Amino acid sequence: MNQNYDKDYYSNLSYEIRSWKSSLKHLENELMFIERQLEQTDSPAVSIILAMKKRTNSLKNLLQNLKLEVISYEHLSESDFKNSSIDPKELIEEEQMDLSKKLEEFQKSFKFHKTRVLHFTGR
Repeated sequence: MNQNYDKDYYSNLSYEIRSWKSSLKHLENELMFIERQLEQTDSPAVSIILAMKKRTNSLKNLLQNLKLEVISYEHLSESDFKNSSIDPKELIEEEQMDLSKKLEEFQKSFKFHKTRVLHFTGR
C-alpha cells in the first residue's frame, strides 16, 4: 500500500512538473509575441514603448529564473534521500507550494503586462 502511495505521489509530481514546463513554454511564446508587437508599433510615444520593452525584458528574466527553479525542483523530486534526515515529501511539498505561488504571481503580472501592451499597440 505504501509503495503504491509513493508511486502515485511521484507520478502526480511528474505530471505537475510537465504541466509547469508546458505553461512556462507557453508564456515564453507569449513574451516573444509581445516583443514583436512592440517592435511593430508605430506609436510616437517612444518613452512608453521603451518602458514596455524594459518590462518585457524583466519578465523574460523572471521567466528564465522560473524555468531554472522548475528544473531544480525536478531534480529535487528525483533525488535519493535514503541517507538523509530530511523528510523528502515535506521538503518537496514545501518547494512545490513555493514554486506554485511564484508561477501564479508571474502569470498575474504577465497577464497585466500583456493587456497593457495589446491595448497600447491597438491589438
